[in-house]
Amino acid sequence: MHRRQEPSPISQFRRRIGASQFPLVSLVVACVPAVDERLSGVPEHRPMVGTLLCLLLLALAAVAAAVLSAQRAKAKVRETESSLQAVVEQRKHAEDERAHAVEELQAMLRARNDFLAATSHDLKTPLTALRLQIESLVRQAQSDVSWSRKIGPGLDRAARSIARMAQMVDSLLDLSRIQSGTLQLKYEDLNAVDVATDVVDRFGAQLAWAGCNVHLHARMPVWGRWDRLRVEQILTNLLSNAMKYAHEKPIDLDVESDDGTARIRMRDHGPGISAEDQSRIFGRFERGSERPGVQGLGLGLWIVRQVAQAMHGRVWVESRIGEGATFTVELPIAAQIDAGDGNLSHLATGTPPPS
Repeated sequence: MHRRQEPSPISQFRRRIGASQFPLVSLVVACVPAVDERLSGVPEHRPMVGTLLCLLLLALAAVAAAVLSAQRAKAKVRETESSLQAVVEQRKHAEDERAHAVEELQAMLRARNDFLAATSHDLKTPLTALRLQIESLVRQAQSDVSWSRKIGPGLDRAARSIARMAQMVDSLLDLSRIQSGTLQLKYEDLNAVDVATDVVDRFGAQLAWAGCNVHLHARMPVWGRWDRLRVEQILTNLLSNAMKYAHEKPIDLDVESDDGTARIRMRDHGPGISAEDQSRIFGRFERGSERPGVQGLGLGLWIVRQVAQAMHGRVWVESRIGEGATFTVELPIAAQIDAGDGNLSHLATGTPPPS
């Protein structure tokens, strides 16, 4: 009986590995039949040579697998780089669009500020002329009792209306200056008590009409180096706010200094401000309430905060519903003194400056 010849290890390995996509492996595999035929004459060496050839093919297959894996990884890296490049280009395009939008917005803001400044400036001239005419008529009416009875109340209302319009125009002008960064400060030695007294005196007619009496409390002069116009503006806006919301109620105004800081505290006896509104009212175009008869642009307290911060100070409010509101402004006495001003000790002690 013919005995079936078992396939050699080389033949078995050749069938398993098959054709490879790598030329070197394919070449070695193609040589397997020839090697196997030549070894058939020397059966004693056939297993050893076959085993070595199998090991060689295994090593080549491992190398081929590593090369294939590296090629796939390289292709993946190229694909990832391409995706990242696309993302980078998209982000750059978005940033360019954002920068363009910011430039357009800034241009619009500059145009708006220029418009507010020009309009406010143009309105001041006719308002000033109208105010002077009203004041002249008031003086004439005061000299004639019969005339005063007829037109006196109307002139008072006209004067108050002009004063409110002038204050609104000033607020708009300050808004444009603050937002455009052109608000200028002119520092000089001031007694804050004198400034407060002057402001209260100027508001005499308006306070009388509102039925508000101002009680100014100051134990001693409070000297410092500030911008007089801006300190007056702080007092004016706070006093106007108190008259609006505390009609026919007294107003307490305290001016004092402590540890190098001047403190202006104004307290009204109005309806008070809720806790959630106490920070909001210092925003632009914000108002404490919508009470009938309360007029304004909602810029007064915002300007107070901006001006105080410009002089390195701060402002805050303390209030409870039904208990009125107390606004406090703190300004450093000697924060803005130039190095060449000489003897500055009077600013820290609250005494008048040397003559």
